[in-house]
Amino acid sequence: MNYEKFYLEYCNNFLTVAKFAEYYNFSIKQAEDIINKGKAENIFLSYCKENSLNPDNHNWLLVKNEFGVLMCEITKGLYKLIPLN
Repeated sequence: MNYEKFYLEYCNNFLTVAKFAEYYNFSIKQAEDIINKGKAENIFLSYCKENSLNPDNHNWLLVKNEFGVLMCEITKGLYKLIPLN
């Protein structure tokens, strides 16, 4: 599932999570999870683009919390917290 695509669809075409959920026949909880995962993917991919990183060349783990998206490159033990806007 391309979560970023759903997140961008939500941002561009829906005013509420409820309408997004109804349109795609998701529960509210499913819609919230998909939107949150998509937002994390979008932030991560934007960060990679801005910093000339290729997300496909690394083994990334993304963890989203209320403070930001934590990017962890598992193979090198690197991490970076990207603040949520």
